[in-house]
Amino acid sequence: MSLENRDEKRLLTGLSSALDTFCGQAFGAKEEASVGVHTQRAMLVLITICVPVSVMWNFTEPILIFIRQNRDVSTEAASYIRWLIPGLFGYALVQCQTRFLNNQRVVVPLMLSSLICSVLNVPLCWLLVFKSPFANKGAAMALSISYWFNAIFLALYIRFSHTCKATWKGFSRDAFCHVPQFLKLAASSALMLCIRVSNELGAGRPKEARKGFWIGFIIALGVQDLIFGMLILGIDWENLAAKAKERVHISISQKENVYNREGQTDIRQLKGVRSTVTEDDHVASSGWIK
Repeated sequence: MSLENRDEKRLLTGLSSALDTFCGQAFGAKEEASVGVHTQRAMLVLITICVPVSVMWNFTEPILIFIRQNRDVSTEAASYIRWLIPGLFGYALVQCQTRFLNNQRVVVPLMLSSLICSVLNVPLCWLLVFKSPFANKGAAMALSISYWFNAIFLALYIRFSHTCKATWKGFSRDAFCHVPQFLKLAASSALMLCIRVSNELGAGRPKEARKGFWIGFIIALGVQDLIFGMLILGIDWENLAAKAKERVHISISQKENVYNREGQTDIRQLKGVRSTVTEDDHVASSGWIK
């Protein structure tokens, strides 16, 4: 779930935020038809990106096992995230539709769709988790269904509402054009560098803006590689924790022997520490602490 929420969805959200610039400028310049074209272009880009992400999600289990995660947990996580793959595409469409409507100051349909999806997701999740054989996979299925319901609801509104009649004129071949230009801005948006770059551009310093982008890109890439490298090292945190507890037990035992020989009364404090550590071990072994 951490993989699903923190990385790929942030990537899609960051890439789709480029529409705030393209659609906002087009709508402000009274080029209504361009608003729809920019949105269609973003949809194509995000759907394309969802394909390799889906492939990676499909191999979640071997990836987690490779970085020395618990095999049973890796199997359950992989089973859960596979059922989220359909919802990933719906999520990508919703991000584009949301920005398409937001930049036209159309907010009520977004509120209604979010409210309806939130209300329906609760009983749907309950049914799929507790009243079906899917168990925990049912939660992923419910989330995917909610994403697609939201996407379909907004698509119908955009298609048939008079509010979007001027900005959405059906799919256009122009959506396949100027994709590199969209990706340039989308990449910086995904890296959260829009404000830094836009400030330099507004000040009439395009070279500084370009330098700021590449500095941020290299830093972000370096941090990502560092984190991934630490995972590849296969640090077994569970084993390290077990060794640390073992050292605590040994240290307490040694102190108890010393206090027993010297007849000191502070041994009660050590027994209290030992009982606390033992209780933690019991809780961990019972499955509350993984």
